[in-house]
This record gives sequence, C-alpha cells and structure tokens, in this order.
Amino acid sequence: MKRVRNVLRKPYTEPLVEGRYPVLPHKPIPDHIEKPYYYQFKGKTHFSSAFKGEPSVHSAEFIEKMRKACKIAAEALQAALDAVEVGKSTEDIDTVVHNYIIEQGAYPTPVYFMGFPKSVCASVNEVLCHGIPDTRPLKDGDYVNFDVTCYLDGAYGDTSDMALVGNTRPEIKDLVETTRRAVHEAIGICKPGVKFKEIGDLISELASNEGYGVCEEFSGHGIGHHLHMPPPVMHKKNEVEVVMEPGMTFTIEPILMMNPNYRLAQWSDGWTVVDMFLGPSAQYEHTVLITESGAEVLTSRNK
Repeated sequence: MKRVRNVLRKPYTEPLVEGRYPVLPHKPIPDHIEKPYYYQFKGKTHFSSAFKGEPSVHSAEFIEKMRKACKIAAEALQAALDAVEVGKSTEDIDTVVHNYIIEQGAYPTPVYFMGFPKSVCASVNEVLCHGIPDTRPLKDGDYVNFDVTCYLDGAYGDTSDMALVGNTRPEIKDLVETTRRAVHEAIGICKPGVKFKEIGDLISELASNEGYGVCEEFSGHGIGHHLHMPPPVMHKKNEVEVVMEPGMTFTIEPILMMNPNYRLAQWSDGWTVVDMFLGPSAQYEHTVLITESGAEVLTSRNK
C-alpha cells in the first residue's frame, strides 16, 4: 500500500543559512597529477559536460582504466563516511577526500569543474545536491550526501552516499535506506537489451509506493572519458529508448524527496540546490558497467 507522508510538519533541522560559515580555498593540486582538460580554465564557469552524440561503448582497455578510477572514488567516499562525526565540518571531510585521491595519483574531479571550488560535493540537510563544503560544524541529527568523483588516466569514476550524523531521526534513516534500495534494484535489471527508461520506471514506482517523490531535475548519465556523457539516465518515467549494450558505463543516482511536492531553489553561489520547504532528501550513486550477461558495479564498496 502506498504510504502518505505529512509534508506540513516542522523542519527536521535548523535551516542552513547561505554564507554564515566561510568556504575556504581549495587545496592545491600537485604538479605531477594529470589534470582534466577543464583545469586550464582555473575556475571560470566553462561548460565541461558532453551530452551530445551517441552513447559510447568502451574498449576493454578503457574499461580497465575506469575500474581503477572508480575504485579510487569508492575508497575516497568510504574514507569520507568513516570520518564523519558531530563537530567536524564538511571542510574537514573535503580535506580527507582531497588527500586520499591525490595520494592515489588521481585528480579530484570537482576542482574547477564548471567553476566548482572544492574537492567534493557535500550536501547537508535540505540541500539536495552540489553543496559546497564549508566550516559549519556538523550537528547531531544532520544528514549529508557526499558526492565523490575522481579522474585518472583519462577516465572518470563517480559515486555518492549518505552519512547520518549522530542520532538522526528514524524517518530520515528510512528515506536513506529506500534510496539505496532503489539504486540496487535498478542495477538488478540492467543487462544487454534493456532500455534505459526501465530504470526510471522502477525507481519512480518504488519511490511512489513508499510515499516519496523523485527529484526530476537531476539525472544519472553516461560516463567515461567525460564526466557527463549520453545517454541521460532518468529516475522518473521517461521515453529514453536507448538500449543497454556491453561496454556501456553510466551512473544511477536518484534523489528521493520526503516531500513529493518539493520546490527547488539555488543559492547565489550558483551551485547549492535546496528544497524551499526544507524537506529532507537522500541521494545514492554508483557507476555501472554493462557486461555480456548483466551489470558490474564499478564503484562497489559492498554497501
């Protein structure tokens, strides 16, 4: 039976205030680290996505490069989650992620990507995505999405998960677990011959049955030699008729909303996306490879 949620309750947390806590400059990138092409623009908002064209079917050699990049991204994400505790800031976690990726000889993709100023996206409470790490101490009951991406030897790896800080309310835990389940069930149907639109059918139905909404403004994407590539991987019902083939790689990364009637706004930083009603959200993401017989999760952390 579909659950009905009360969306008119008081906010789950104290609302975040733009600019209250400073954002520090990003950490330096050592000279020996290979840089993606957008590094040359040094933070200018050069558009760095590449959604045009046909979906790529990667060679076995390039897939091995992606496996390495995705492994580093997954390990950096786990390091971030392990470091979370009350009193630490997302700036502290940014340092953890940055240092880990650099130590592996990879590049933290967010730095300079379309002007982003830090090494990880950290989206706290009513922030859905693209939150910029700052010096605000995390509080008991907060919930945070860390979106980690790295670049190595011409390939990208992309993954994200939620961190629950201290004693997070049961309703938030349920939302997080449902979001993770949606991704795992979507991965379970991925194999050669399946249309990408079936991912959206599954996730939207699962979310609706649990009384949640699916954020329609953000989607997954192909990934490989660019961070964003065709096809779009929609998490709502859609008409993307592209069929999965062995060698395709893409992300599945739904944002589920506690309030199905959410309304989005963006801070003046040009990145931070929030629900104007302060409703909770959760996001979970893996990079997936289509194999001859099914799908392989390239960013697996066994979670």
